[in-house]
Amino acid sequence: MLIMNKEIAVTDRQIVLSIIIVNYNVKEYILNCIQSIQDKIDANRCPYEVIVSDNGSVDGSVEAIRERFPWVKVIENNANLGFGKANNIGAKQAKGEVLFFLNPDTLIIKGIEEMGEYVLTHQEVGLVGAVTYQEDGISPQSVAQLITPFRLLMYLYMYQIYNNRLKRLNDKIISSEKPYKVDYISGANMLIRKALFLEIGLWDEKFFLGHEDHDLCIRINRNGYDIIIFPSAGIIHLRGRSYKVDPFPWLSNSGSTTLYYYHKHFHAYLPIVYPAIFFFHVFRLVISYIKKLFYILTTNKGEIEFRNRMIKESKLSIISLLKAGLDCPRRFLKESWRDL
Repeated sequence: MLIMNKEIAVTDRQIVLSIIIVNYNVKEYILNCIQSIQDKIDANRCPYEVIVSDNGSVDGSVEAIRERFPWVKVIENNANLGFGKANNIGAKQAKGEVLFFLNPDTLIIKGIEEMGEYVLTHQEVGLVGAVTYQEDGISPQSVAQLITPFRLLMYLYMYQIYNNRLKRLNDKIISSEKPYKVDYISGANMLIRKALFLEIGLWDEKFFLGHEDHDLCIRINRNGYDIIIFPSAGIIHLRGRSYKVDPFPWLSNSGSTTLYYYHKHFHAYLPIVYPAIFFFHVFRLVISYIKKLFYILTTNKGEIEFRNRMIKESKLSIISLLKAGLDCPRRFLKESWRDL
């Protein structure tokens, strides 16, 4: 028997929703996330289980979860396996008809039960996501769109135009009273029927961290299913807490992840995309050095520290892109990418 909370006991056979959270050294945030699940999701209406797939945390996360929430299933991976692989490990042990992939730096506000009911009663729908809000729980965060070569170039070199387009889309979604069809939802809160998830091939584990949610959305769309944002459901997303704890694993894999994504789905545009991303990071590095010099002259220590971090991140991104670019021909020839 799996104890769902202090009041309700639910047998494995009754579970409808399996909530899967990948954790990496964010103890404070994941404890708050699980508490919000217990407080905000009605286990009578939507019996659920919580599965934490831990990527080798060393901050006491695993022990704290087991002590505070003994009903949560914790899987210890003993290494940072990346977002997709850790989610797959959790999904394979899930008992619910519906999987809810949730980031540890999120807090439930409302409406998850309705999302689960909606995806079960609308077989044409593949993915459902809640509206994400900023930390105040009132201001909605800007939605995102599927990354295509054209949108990437707009984001890198015409950010203001790109951002204005997103704001208009965001306003439409927030003002809508009905589920809103989009081409992408974030992997931070993504709900899908387990049968469909297995049918389309799970998360692609070649992505370490980044682009895997875009890849999943593309595969959902190409298989003829809709992707929906549910305006009456909401979560708070604190964004990037695992990344801020240790950005190196993501940055060191960002080049190969990016090239793999574009080769897999937009391979004809790779000769344009690769230099566009590379020179953007070079430009950002140069600008960061210039701004650092200015702040050294004005003795602004806070900005100097921030610029040092930007310089380090830009350098790591450039090195990762260079390594991935040099490695691409060998990998393409060796593997022929037959599994794409």
